[in-house]
This record gives sequence, structure tokens and C-alpha cells, in this order.
Amino acid sequence: MQNVHQPPPSGRRMTDEQIDAMMPTVPSWQLLRDGKGGSSLSRTIKFPSFEAVIAYMAQAAGAISALNHHPDWRNSWKTLSITLSTHDQGDSVTALDFALAEALDRLLPPSPSSTVK
Repeated sequence: MQNVHQPPPSGRRMTDEQIDAMMPTVPSWQLLRDGKGGSSLSRTIKFPSFEAVIAYMAQAAGAISALNHHPDWRNSWKTLSITLSTHDQGDSVTALDFALAEALDRLLPPSPSSTVK
């Protein structure tokens, strides 16, 4: 949950240097560049069951709503693929994407296997 005394993360497009500096804060995420100036953060997580994926998604809804920033995600059985970018900034990464990636990571159970694609 965000500290009420901190300003919310910016939804402004980040430079490549700013993004590169922030990547160590989300080590399980991969930076994707689309070659047209856009970028996104991506992570694929494998859970022990379909029910665990759905429970995680439901739990994540609170963090998503708190940031008012919504992921593109896809569930296929026990696998959840998440892509984060800020659409009104040219489908590019902003501080909101990093804040949401960190929030989503904090909600994970201690040992789901995860692979980055």
C-alpha cells in the first residue's frame, strides 16, 4: 500500500536511462522494447493450480485499483502472463509500471516457479 505522504508514481514516459536504472528493482521482470519507441515490463508466473492463479489475480485487484493502473494479463491454466505499460504514454514504461510490478511481486506466495518470457 502506498504511503499517503508520498506523491503517487508518475505516469510520464521514462527515458531509456531511467528505465535501465529501475530494472534492478524488479529482477523477475523483463524489459521489452518494440522497436518503435514503446516498451513494456513482462513476467510469466507458473502457479501450482488454476485456482491459485485466480486467487492471486483477485488479490492483486486491490493493488491495481490503488494505483489506478491496470495490467494486460493472460491466464492459461496454471500460468499467468503479465505485461505492463502505460497506454497513454505511447505504450511505454512509466514509474506506474514499476510501482505495479513491485506491488504484484509482493503479493506472490513464497515459492511459485516463475519464468520470464
